[in-house]
Order: sequence, then structure tokens, then C-alpha cells
Amino acid sequence: MAAASENRSSASVHVYLPGDTVSIEAGVVSSCDPNSVGFGIRLDEDCPKAAVAGLLSVESAVSDIPCIDNTRKRYIPRRGDMVLGVVVQRTAEYYRVDINGPTGTANLPTLAFNGATKRHKPNLSPGDLVYCHVTVADRDLDVELSCVDPSTTRDWTHKDVYFGHLAPVDGCCGLQATVPLWQAKSLQATNSTVMASLGRHFVFESAIGVNGRCWISAAAPNVAVMVSRILSGSHKLSQAHMEAMCSKMAKQLA
Repeated sequence: MAAASENRSSASVHVYLPGDTVSIEAGVVSSCDPNSVGFGIRLDEDCPKAAVAGLLSVESAVSDIPCIDNTRKRYIPRRGDMVLGVVVQRTAEYYRVDINGPTGTANLPTLAFNGATKRHKPNLSPGDLVYCHVTVADRDLDVELSCVDPSTTRDWTHKDVYFGHLAPVDGCCGLQATVPLWQAKSLQATNSTVMASLGRHFVFESAIGVNGRCWISAAAPNVAVMVSRILSGSHKLSQAHMEAMCSKMAKQLA
């Protein structure tokens, strides 16, 4: 029985090499449209084939688009991605935002916020952090972002709006951390064991971008620093080690 279990476990993990035919109907992408593929998969006469080496996965925690996951360091923007960007330039109609992409900065319209008007809109400055989603990602066009949250009718000044300017409230400390791209995608999942372990031991708010950037806000600076450090190294730890580290650090802060 143990041998059979090991065989099933090893069979469930398949490493694709460039040129291999990708089985879209298998595993986590069983309900996907085979004509809609993500990073690392190309269509060769309607047959999905791997363009890079890696494991079959999905684009994000909120998307079932199949992709090939590996340890790449360059973020490739895709429509619908939730990213954390840094404002680098401001014009009359756009903010130029660095999202760690290959094409330089992306455009964030100044009115792309909930309820924003020409007289009532955010006043962002270079260096500010924004949590937004990609609306245009085409190789022939500039990447375009938006902070419009379709899940609410409240305007951008309300704290319940999901996207927008990331700034700690009065008395809190906000820090930015970086994680590998594959780790960022798993942290966005609702069943993330890393975020669950951190949430059991620390009180904080977070925003995770699939471009490998994370933002942490906590009432105490030492809590924000501790959480950001744990997040940055979480990809090297097992679930048991992660839980033990969180418990140990929480006791030190108590």
C-alpha cells in the first residue's frame, strides 16, 4: 500500500519540458477552456505545448487559466493580475507605475479609482504604493492598470475598497517585502498555509501582488518587521517549520 501511495504521489507531479504536449484536462485545470492558456504554454494547431520547463499550474488564485509554473524571476503581466506597484512619475492623466515587469512602467489613469472625478481623486506622489489589477496586457501596447473595485459601490476614500493607495493608518507601520513569483501566487490563495500560520500568531493587514511584492501593515513596527521577514523567507520552510517559527517569534514579541 505504501508503494502504491508513493507511485500515485509521484505520478501526480509531472515536469513539462519545452515541446511537451500539455494535458489541459488533467489535474487542477480539468474545467478549463483549452484555447485559453497562460504563461509557458503555446498553442500549436490547437494543441497546447510547453514553451518553458516547469509544472502545470493555474495563473492565480482567482483564475483557472492553465500555465507552466517555474522559478522565473521576471514578471510577465497578464490581464486580471493583482499587482503591487510603485508610482515613479505623475502626469495630468496618468501615473507611471513600476510593477517589476519587462516593459518598464505601466499606466494607471488618474480617474481609475472608485468614484474618482477630476475634482475628487487620489493625489499620489512618486514613491507611493498602489494595489491594482492589470486591465491591458498586450505585447504591442503599454500595460494599463486600474484601481476600480467592482465588488463595491463605495468611493476610493473608504477603507472597504479593495484596490488603491496603500498607506498605513495613523499609528501603524507599513513595510514592503519581496517573495518569489510562484510563492506570491500561492500566498494569494484563500487556503494559503503561510498566511494562515501568520494570522494565528500576529495581527496585521497585507496586500499580495503576483509580481512578487507584498505590503504589510501592523500597529507595532516590530510586528510589521517580523511578518515581512517571515514572508520573505517562507518559501524555504516547510509547513511545520513555518508554524514553529511563527510561534517562537510571537512569544519573543509578547
